Amino acid sequence: MSLLIPLGLLGLLSLGILLLIYILKPNYQQKLISSTYVWKLSLKYKKKRIPVSRLRNFLIILCQILILVAAAFIISEPAQVTEYSPDYNERIIIIDASASMLASTSDETRFERAVNEAQALSEETLDNNGTVSIILAGKEASFVTQRATADNRTFVKNKLNELKCTYEQADIEGSITLAEDVLEFNPNAEVVLLTGTQFSAVNKRVNVKNVAAENEFNTSILGVTADTENGFYSFKVDLACYGMDKDVELFCTVSDPNGGSVDLQFPTAKVSCHSDEVFTVVYTTEEDPQKGGDNVVLIPLTDTFKIYSFEQILFQVKETDSYAYDNEFYLYGGTRPSVKVLYHSTVPNNFFMGILNELKNKIFVDRWDIDYQVSSDDKPVTEGYDFYIYEHVMPDTLPSDGVVFMVDPDKSAGAGFTVGRRVQIHDYTGDGAVLAPGKEHKIMDYINPSTVRVTEYTQISEDSIDAGYDVLMYYESNPMFFVKNEPKTKVAVLALSVKMSTLGVSMAFPMLMTNMFDYFFPATFDDFVYNYNDVVTVSARAEQAKVTVWDTETEQNKISVIDKFPGEITLENLGTYTVEQELLNGNILTQKFYVRLDPVFGNITRVDDTLINPHTEEFTSEYIKDLLIWFAAIMVGLLFIEWFLQSRNGV
Repeated sequence: MSLLIPLGLLGLLSLGILLLIYILKPNYQQKLISSTYVWKLSLKYKKKRIPVSRLRNFLIILCQILILVAAAFIISEPAQVTEYSPDYNERIIIIDASASMLASTSDETRFERAVNEAQALSEETLDNNGTVSIILAGKEASFVTQRATADNRTFVKNKLNELKCTYEQADIEGSITLAEDVLEFNPNAEVVLLTGTQFSAVNKRVNVKNVAAENEFNTSILGVTADTENGFYSFKVDLACYGMDKDVELFCTVSDPNGGSVDLQFPTAKVSCHSDEVFTVVYTTEEDPQKGGDNVVLIPLTDTFKIYSFEQILFQVKETDSYAYDNEFYLYGGTRPSVKVLYHSTVPNNFFMGILNELKNKIFVDRWDIDYQVSSDDKPVTEGYDFYIYEHVMPDTLPSDGVVFMVDPDKSAGAGFTVGRRVQIHDYTGDGAVLAPGKEHKIMDYINPSTVRVTEYTQISEDSIDAGYDVLMYYESNPMFFVKNEPKTKVAVLALSVKMSTLGVSMAFPMLMTNMFDYFFPATFDDFVYNYNDVVTVSARAEQAKVTVWDTETEQNKISVIDKFPGEITLENLGTYTVEQELLNGNILTQKFYVRLDPVFGNITRVDDTLINPHTEEFTSEYIKDLLIWFAAIMVGLLFIEWFLQSRNGV
């Protein structure tokens, strides 16, 4: 019970007045009578009624006190206050648009079922004059409709029909944040999440409705890795079946194996998938392969199936499952682009031949197929190669179909500088013979010029060097190493002999050659498999690179051209991307990579972390029940009792 006017309790002061009345009231009267007989007789009968009279007087006083108390409470307006949550008809509907919602049963995806359920909930709410907000949990959460009423029924329906599922992770956390914006207006609105994902814990504030159908399952190729064993490829394929224990067959088709044109079909792998566990199929060329574990299936590859190159490999599971986006996996990169290198020197040295061998067999073995030739003919070759290294004797005219590295040049050959006299440094052990750094450049990464000393060099005036060159090393004011990288001219000049310096025996030389090769022959991209919406950095040896992919929405090739390197491209299509570039020699270099959905979405039975609870306080209202009538009834009853007792006082 609560008092709406607590000051009314001041009425209890009347109890003091009542007490004062009883104190001042005389309790006897002095009278003269003529005889005492009647008086004595009266006292005789009165003594018999004394206990009853005292009890009645006490009850009268008690009734009077309670009457005054009741009157004071009536003035204070007694009431019973009860908190309750008002039943506002409002829903906030969150639709999960992650890639796993593309799982389908009976030609209906989870996402379509979620949209249909959202439509039904919206109609139900609007039919009852309620309010509906719909949030799409895509890559970024966004409102479809916000606090729509029955007047917006057609708009809500049309917006729901326009929704599309994404190929990415759902922004559930962002959707809850948007729901909080609506809950600020109505904290008692119902929050409904339509999803096919289970959560380890769900707060009661969010009503999670699972739209996944019964008996859904998915056989998933999670990933493929390739390695080489004794010059031949081996492969590891991670495979799982989610939602059902099933015997799965894995097929593997190799296109253009070992430079041929006839496809090669690997032996079929049979995997007994169970308990949603990941199994690994290993295609190996080892004669006596070791068992890798309980979840490993070994497929030995005999001589018939040994491959050292391929155009592409298709791994495939032929299952009619609920999620078809990971039943295929394309692997590229089995054929390395060739780079032909010419090393021409009147006196070939082991420093160059040694580092070329390292570049071929170790450093760039996974990127390029380097084929180098050593020549000491009187007339240097000037065509047919991608990288020319001329030492001591230069051709009359530089080649135009490749990168040129001029070492200890005897003439400029039209390269854009003037060759001066030969200079010998006798005191080469002193500080004056140490090279100094020039402009910062990628070719000079991890190279300290001060570790290199020279005894002889070719003097080249810096004023004679074309503006397109960058000078990277000096001796005093003399350029020792400078480079040019233009679309049609790619030249590097080292104005000293490797034999007449400490360059060949220092770590600077292999690092210089590696950096040069990496600079003029960059990797076009870093990998051959990417996830949807990844951002890929593209480099090129040519002026531009053309990127082509099949667009399933327009059903035609989507082509983009990159002419600034390194460039970036966002992978907004699934499937195979083809990158083409025209080299200096006119040949077209074609390379491919594969774009898939993140394999995490293939686990259609996965359980995610605890669902975030929206931060809001529940709104409550107060219901006031008036108690005046009860106190009035009590007071009336007490008045009647007090009157009755007073009336009996004279009996």
